Formats: sequence, C-alpha cells, structure tokens
Amino acid sequence: MIKKPEAQTTEVVLATGKYIHIKFADVIKILTMIDEHGQSDSLAARTNGNEHTVRVPSETVNIVKKFVAAHPEMSQHPTGKKVMGPPAMKAFGLVAAAAARRRGGSVDPCDCGFSSGG
Repeated sequence: MIKKPEAQTTEVVLATGKYIHIKFADVIKILTMIDEHGQSDSLAARTNGNEHTVRVPSETVNIVKKFVAAHPEMSQHPTGKKVMGPPAMKAFGLVAAAAARRRGGSVDPCDCGFSSGG
C-alpha cells in the first residue's frame, strides 16, 4: 500500500514590531482550534508575559462584556468576573491604583475593565 505524504506546513513569521488586523470571530476560531487540540494551557504559558498583549477596540470589549453578562454561568466563572470587572468605576479606580502600586506599573491603560489577570 502506498502511503500518502504528509502535508508540509510552513509558518509565515511577521517582522518584529509589525501588526495585523484580524476579525475577532477569527481569533475565537483560532483559540477554539487550539483548545480542541488540548494546547490552550501550553499557549497560555508561552504568552503569559507582559510583552504578549492584544489591542481590542472598546466596542468589541463592550460586546464581550454584554455577552458574558447575559450568561450567568459565564459571569460567575473566575474569568467571567475579570471580564465583567468591578461594578463601579470608582471601585475599579481604587483596585487599579492599588494593583499599579504593587506591580510598579500601569494597569488597564485603556480603562476597559479587563484586568491583566495573572
């Protein structure tokens, strides 16, 4: 029996400091694929540093917040609680200021309410 050759894959590496625009729905599909293959924890560990960030427009942040809020099972999850953030901006400001002092840097520079977590 003749064995089919495996498909060759090559990664396309972006130049350092360059950015791409990608639909949020595509990001979700990519993360879902990674999770389906049991690699979410591995990827999370590799990208845990402060140099690995994603810039998300406030409109998208608000859609995610509303979506999580509409599903109690998600809004009560530890990650869902981070997404929802504290109930009042005053509380958020106090928490962010304390965290910034502890970490020696800024927290949530876009004031979107997503925390850097940890």
